[in-house]
Amino acid sequence: MKKMKITAAMFAATALVFASSCTDKPKQTEKETTETVEVYNPSRSEGMNIVTSGRITAENNAVIATRVMGFVDKIYVKEGDKVAKGQLLITINSSDIAAQRAKAQAALNSAQAAYQMAERDYNRYNNLYQQGSASAKELERMQVGKTTAASQVEMARQSLREIATMLSYTRICAPFSGTVTQKMIDEGSTANPGMPLMAIEQSGRLNVSALIPESVIGNVNEGDAVKVTVKSAGTEFTGQITQLSPSATMTGGQYSAKISISPDVAARLKSGMYAGVVINNDRKRESGSVMTVEKSSIVKEGQLQGVYVVSPQNRIVLRWLRLGNDYGTHVEVISGISAKDKVVRNPAKSIKTGEKVNIK
Repeated sequence: MKKMKITAAMFAATALVFASSCTDKPKQTEKETTETVEVYNPSRSEGMNIVTSGRITAENNAVIATRVMGFVDKIYVKEGDKVAKGQLLITINSSDIAAQRAKAQAALNSAQAAYQMAERDYNRYNNLYQQGSASAKELERMQVGKTTAASQVEMARQSLREIATMLSYTRICAPFSGTVTQKMIDEGSTANPGMPLMAIEQSGRLNVSALIPESVIGNVNEGDAVKVTVKSAGTEFTGQITQLSPSATMTGGQYSAKISISPDVAARLKSGMYAGVVINNDRKRESGSVMTVEKSSIVKEGQLQGVYVVSPQNRIVLRWLRLGNDYGTHVEVISGISAKDKVVRNPAKSIKTGEKVNIK
């Protein structure tokens, strides 16, 4: 009887474990959550304005350097100071050159004394030759001595002139009236030949320096009007292209241009400010139109740029693009998507490739 009770208890425990295991079955997978996105089709246009960047620059600027090596004795101006043409800016220690000048002056004095003696000897022998007391050969020797002494005087004079020129390089003056924009050396530092010491910009006239893309250079000419926006100054104005480089060899396939700024607008700007330049592009591409996407749709990974598109199965797909011209709020797409693709507008950072979404 006791054995039967134990058996019954074990059977009941087994049944309990089995029932418990049945109730602990894995739950069914929850329904996949979907995010809602807004999409649009890439737009096409026969011609759009090209947006490029530029910078406000002074019409004339200079980087001041020295031609001699030496310690900087004195700097007479600081950044922001107004300077006049010819004003002394920096002096370089000139003790070594001054010693060379004294030596050259002494050499000149010696050469002049030797010439005076040679000239007296020549005059004396010339008189003797006239009296028949000296030979022609002796007179010729005196003539050669006089000529040699005169050459020595000229050499000494030129050497002194060269050293005086070097001495002038130790006094660095402003090449034009303007403003000191940068000081690149301190008093006591060593200046080497060709080393930049200071930068000066001419006061008054400003212009915009910009780079024109190769794709639109055929539509741009000197004298064309362009729209310029300087956000930092809250200024927008129309300028005129006054210079256009004929070569892009040294500028990475882009052509440098200068855009004029009227004096009343220039009064509100400062050199170095960044500017947006809008160029009218009326030329049609050979393909007939330009495909663009909104800049806000572009996602970046390293140097790659692309957009998210929604597949026919409502799945997110990342497409890498080859981009072209910048049109402000839009950018040209050369390859990577078609006009029928549904591009995600302002994609959230949480969006991932393969994720299922709802279209708004």
